Amino acid sequence: VWKNCRRISKLEGGDRRILCAAVLLHDAVAVEKNSPQRHLASRMAAEQATLTLARLEWAPADIAAVAHAIEAHSFSAGIPPQTLEAKILQDADRLDAIGLI
Repeated sequence: VWKNCRRISKLEGGDRRILCAAVLLHDAVAVEKNSPQRHLASRMAAEQATLTLARLEWAPADIAAVAHAIEAHSFSAGIPPQTLEAKILQDADRLDAIGLI
């Protein structure tokens, strides 16, 4: 996912620090594919990322940017990406899911 993020952000821009944190933490919570809670996985990962980044004393605006990117990356969550970083993470994760290198 990081390789895809880097490639996309070279063309589109975006905050690499936000992207890096979002990539590292976007799958921080594992939920089985057949679980009825699957659609909540990205929201739970965003909550975990928020706690982690707060402990690292990140700025609240940066934490919110990472959390939004994580929440919006998942197709099953149905959350439209509102920031460039969220759009990049969503695209990069989907490219990874279909096996594009």
